[in-house]
Amino acid sequence: MKRVLSILLAAVLLLSAFTALPMTAGAEDADLADTSVTVIKSFEVTDVDAPKPGTMPAYCASVPSGKGYEVQPTNYSTTLYSGVSWYNVTDEKAINSSDRFVSGKQYKVTVFLQPASLGYEFASSGLTATLNTHNAAVRKLGEGSVSVSYTFTCRSMTSVSSVSVTVTAPVAGQKPSYVSTVPSGNGYSVRDVDDNLYQDGVNWCIVSGDNYYSVSPSSTFVNGEQYMVTVLLKPTDEYYVFSNSVSGTVNGKTAAVKKSYTNPDYRYIEYTFTCQANPSKVTVSGTATSYLNDTDSVRIMLLQNGSKKYSTTVTGMNAAYSIPNVTKGSYTLRVEKLNHVTRDYSVTLSGNTTQNVTICPLGDANLNGKVQANDAMMAYQHAQGKADMQLTDYAFKCADVAPVGEPNGKVQAADAMLIYQQSQGKHVLY
Repeated sequence: MKRVLSILLAAVLLLSAFTALPMTAGAEDADLADTSVTVIKSFEVTDVDAPKPGTMPAYCASVPSGKGYEVQPTNYSTTLYSGVSWYNVTDEKAINSSDRFVSGKQYKVTVFLQPASLGYEFASSGLTATLNTHNAAVRKLGEGSVSVSYTFTCRSMTSVSSVSVTVTAPVAGQKPSYVSTVPSGNGYSVRDVDDNLYQDGVNWCIVSGDNYYSVSPSSTFVNGEQYMVTVLLKPTDEYYVFSNSVSGTVNGKTAAVKKSYTNPDYRYIEYTFTCQANPSKVTVSGTATSYLNDTDSVRIMLLQNGSKKYSTTVTGMNAAYSIPNVTKGSYTLRVEKLNHVTRDYSVTLSGNTTQNVTICPLGDANLNGKVQANDAMMAYQHAQGKADMQLTDYAFKCADVAPVGEPNGKVQAADAMLIYQQSQGKHVLY
């Protein structure tokens, strides 16, 4: 019986040993597989209190979450607290927590960082860092530590009570500009914010009553519409602070300055423009007079060197026309209508211009809008060379109707005959 029990016990132990083997191997495989490491080369430290005259050192610093590193929770003697230390560069000595900063002296703060968890490590070279947005010195101290340092010059706080911003005002036909400037050396600057609302800290909205609609960067401004620009501002550095009440101007005009919703230390400035016509663009307009009917369209074009640059189409025998956003310069203004003789006008546009135009039917030699027997007589007298009856310019073009559809640049007896037949209702011209 004892022999049987011994055999059974040995079998159980042997089975247990075999079952454990795959589990151990699997755990080892998992450890080997989980070897990926994120290498960190850049660091950002914020919320360091800059030294102010008469104040004691503050041992506080923050880093962004989720970046793989954190401030070391290290304390040492009276010079290192919560991973932050201060050093008097001017006097070349360490700073204790009870010391007070002196105006004009330089003080270096050092913040010690470590990986936030397993799976992160610091690069051996090419490290960069900022401290309170300043470019800072960074040094690797070992496999699990880096130091980020920046030297401040201690000075008193300066209050900013007024701001001035310059932007490109909205001009009809142009796209929004996201370039803004502020005067240098006044303690504030434009925040470099780029998101779905702002580009380089600037936002444009169209104003419609009490509503504001964001303007797309690809859209163009419309003459007469109202547009509000918003520019985000921040203190230049830790030694400037905005007053509770800040006055401001945009392009020299009084503007509203308000506290930022996200950071009470920041401000934003708003101003509403009424979009103006493009100063380099003009409008040419007037009345287009034509004949025969009021249903055929009248086409008015502006040409340069024979090439069409702008055009519009109107209907009616006394139709108002307008061609806006025309670049200043000299043009040929051409007018066309079915069964009329094309007419050209020379115009020089240095500002908004009114140019009334008239276009006459084929065969209308006296330019009164009708084709009558006396038009035929005028054409015949011209053809016979009567000195005091010579047609010129547009009247000549109206009398030059032969061959039909292909005028030959001459006014001859054949032209006079066609005009006479047209006047008698034979419709040989149209």
